[in-house]
Formats: sequence, C-alpha cells, structure tokens
Amino acid sequence: MRSLSAYCAAFTLSFLTAGPAAANVLEVGTNAGAKLNGMAGAGSAHVGGGTATVVNPAGMAATELVDANASFVGMVWSTQAPANGPDTEVDATAFVPLPMLNVAYRATNRLTAGAFFYTPSGAGGTFDGINFGIPGLPPRAFGQSMYDFEAGPALAFRLPWRIDV
Repeated sequence: MRSLSAYCAAFTLSFLTAGPAAANVLEVGTNAGAKLNGMAGAGSAHVGGGTATVVNPAGMAATELVDANASFVGMVWSTQAPANGPDTEVDATAFVPLPMLNVAYRATNRLTAGAFFYTPSGAGGTFDGINFGIPGLPPRAFGQSMYDFEAGPALAFRLPWRIDV
C-alpha cells in the first residue's frame, strides 16, 4: 500500500504542472451529430459515416454506401455598443443559426470519400435608431453580421485486418 505522502506528492505535482485553460467565446462546439454530442464529444473514435468527416475521417470507412447528416446549433448573440457618442448605448440581440452538412460515400471496398461544411461561429445584430450625424438624415437602422465557415474533403482507406486510416 502506498503512503499518503506519495499521493499528496503526485497531486501537488499534477496541480503545479497543469497548463492554463482558455476559451473562445465565439466558438460553438461542433454539432457533428447526436452520437458525438450524446457522448459529450468523447466519442470521436466511435463516430462513423458522414459525421466522421469532421472529427475522425477514418471512421468514414464504416459507411455502408451513403451517409449524410444535416444539423444546426443556435447561438444567441447580444451586443451593446455606443452609437452616437457618450451615454448613447444601443442594444441588439440576434439568433444565429450555425448549420452543419456532411456526407460520406463508399466508392469501393477500400475507399470512402466525404465532404463537410459547417459554421463554428457567427454573430450579428441590428441596431435601431442610429443617428449618423448627417444633417437632414433621420435615424436609421444599422446592422452587421459575421460568420466563420469551414469546409473540406475527407478520405478514408480500409487496409487489411480492418485497419482504417
């Protein structure tokens, strides 16, 4: 049986050597399918078919013929900004749908091809009643939006002994 001091030393060492954590506020987790989300992202080694194009392309080798997925996750974006100088803040709240599309196609017994498209982040909103400071121009709405798109191809090869890469 190990001594308590060895456990304390191991805990202290792991605590002192841990790296800093960071988060990107604009990044929404990949909505790559129900199975992956149901496993809190830990199931990337078990994901197959079109879903695998994003998280583990080797998993596409499990596709029987064609597997396609379409999903989206919604993000609510709230912005507050000065519009016409000091003490002139305006608010905007917008719902930003972030779509994901992925497909896998088994071309031969050994080759599966796939493609994916998704938006990991996005933002936007419309501010009403902005006075741009131009004489004679009534206050108008001002809007802005931003999306981050990712897309790409994926290939999976089934080697002998069911080794997928």
